[in-house]
Amino acid sequence: MSSPPSEYDATSASCTANNQSPVNLSRSTAEECKRVCDFSVDPIETQSANIEVDDNIIIRLTNLSPPPTATYNNVKYGCTKIEVYGNAQHAYDNTWSQLELVVHFTSPGYKSVLMSVPVNSSGATDTPSTKFFNAFVGNTDSQSKISLGRAWSVQNAVPADMSYFVYPGRDFVCKDEAVWIVYNSPVQINATDYAAVKRVLTSSWRKPLQQLSKPGDPEERRVWFRNSVEENPAYMKKDGKVYMKCRRLNTKGQVSGDEETRETFFGGAIEGLENPTPQVKAGGVKAADKKEKNAETALMAKNIVARLYDFYLQIGGVWGVLLIVLGVTFAILLQTVWSQTMNEMFDWIMTIPNFFHELLLSSSPVKSPPST
Repeated sequence: MSSPPSEYDATSASCTANNQSPVNLSRSTAEECKRVCDFSVDPIETQSANIEVDDNIIIRLTNLSPPPTATYNNVKYGCTKIEVYGNAQHAYDNTWSQLELVVHFTSPGYKSVLMSVPVNSSGATDTPSTKFFNAFVGNTDSQSKISLGRAWSVQNAVPADMSYFVYPGRDFVCKDEAVWIVYNSPVQINATDYAAVKRVLTSSWRKPLQQLSKPGDPEERRVWFRNSVEENPAYMKKDGKVYMKCRRLNTKGQVSGDEETRETFFGGAIEGLENPTPQVKAGGVKAADKKEKNAETALMAKNIVARLYDFYLQIGGVWGVLLIVLGVTFAILLQTVWSQTMNEMFDWIMTIPNFFHELLLSSSPVKSPPST
């Protein structure tokens, strides 16, 4: 049986639009991201949720109480639902994990943020992730509200290595545009719980992998990678000791892989639960740097005009105009031949009128002070 979810219509306008998901992810092609793709799950302990099975494809948790929260680029997001797909959708170098966990986060005025975690079965029973899945995958028969027990948190489903991919896309049924946070490392589900999942998720449906960009798209869709230097606190040893994770430095004293900074804009910019209109616009840090340089150039031009006008007031009349024109012309000539920077040109423009001014004054006859 391989019918798609009831909400999915491959021929709909939303499913034929650009930026579809899932995609194939690879470290070899992803670009490094360090500034504007910060994501973290808050350590909220959720106590209960409604559970349902959708088309033998998805186990879904809704009405989570209290709802999990996450922070993306300093904007707070709330969880609306959690889904376990019986067949992983995203691929890693053209291979799939056994299951895929998708956590839906929303925030008013922003695109959804979808957190994806690859899941594989294991004989382990006492890890944060195995406890996370054990709390609900065996309760799919209830089709109602279930208790998740104590200390159940989405943070426990985040891998110990918190490195992740980031890319713009849509949810798997093409309903909503979203930013995808796809963790690079899988988490574990106990083999018994995995068997319980496969007993109810019997469909073999897997959505075809989508192209990052299509011919004629206005711009290329990119995948970014955030290489985390931190470990998920849920996996830290509780033995009273402090552990450090070290990273190799290159010959320049930089952390390996951080030689180039790749920046783009993925979402919000203001911290707080009530998030105002984003202050960071499309174009990211590079556009902001260009705007700042343009402002500096405009300020320099205003200063030059002000200084020239000051010289005109000092010298006055036709002589003032002629000397300023001569000074500017000579400065431009020098700039073309010798000067290399705008600062040098500014110095010439400021110096030459002063030189002519002093020369003019020195050639004028000196009047004796009036006799008393």
